[in-house]
Amino acid sequence: MRWRDIKLYLQALARHWVSLAVGPAAGLVLLLVEEVFKIDIPRSMLGIAAVVGLLVAGFKAWQDEHAKVTAPADVEEQRRLKAKMVEEYLALARSNSNAGPSALATLGLQSLKSDALIREAIQEMDARSGADPWSGYARLVEDVDLVKFFERVREMRFNFLRDGTVEDVARKVKAAGGSRPKPA
Repeated sequence: MRWRDIKLYLQALARHWVSLAVGPAAGLVLLLVEEVFKIDIPRSMLGIAAVVGLLVAGFKAWQDEHAKVTAPADVEEQRRLKAKMVEEYLALARSNSNAGPSALATLGLQSLKSDALIREAIQEMDARSGADPWSGYARLVEDVDLVKFFERVREMRFNFLRDGTVEDVARKVKAAGGSRPKPA
């Protein structure tokens, strides 16, 4: 164990000062209750309250650090999934069996879990196929969260060749609160 590690741990705990303060605050409340209501509260309860606060803060600090370590793996997995979907779309478009919004609907793009990543994938499909995956309807989904859009398409088993238009789905998604967050 190095001093630097201890310092980093204490800094991580300090970022969760509310959790750290809960234990002593609970102890203080117990003391007030004891004094006001003349109830005898064992001193061990005060120590337990302080330890629980420390454990909660320690766990939250661990969660933060764990997320930093695992997030890059998740991002890489999403990138691989995006590349796979782009290739699937290109195969469909090249075979002339399916293209445009109808092909997009079959890919499961919602599993990318990010509006930005879905848009990146569709841009790459456009650039590599030489044909607009939205078939001219991209303006209709500019302000729609594409994760929610493709979740809706999947739930409804929507087929753009049979069931309606991109505009129909976009309207339903927006009505259900699926507007795209405004860029900051």
